[in-house]
Amino acid sequence: MAEWVSNSNFVGSRSPHTESIWSALALIKDPGAVVDVHVDSIEAGADVVTINHYAVTPPMLARDGMESRVEELTERALDLAKK
Repeated sequence: MAEWVSNSNFVGSRSPHTESIWSALALIKDPGAVVDVHVDSIEAGADVVTINHYAVTPPMLARDGMESRVEELTERALDLAKK
């Protein structure tokens, strides 16, 4: 069984974004915090990390007029998780 840590709560606590699309905003405005959470999770013993894309959905992003950025932000979340 793999050990894993859900990083969405940790990224949210490190990111100053309080909007409902905070995880998407973290990908745009604070990607370093996203990478730090992945690294911290692995250093804490996680075998698996999840990508930071909780709010990266068309309905959520539409709240800020960013629904067209779903693919871009999903790819960014994947890239950051690989670092």
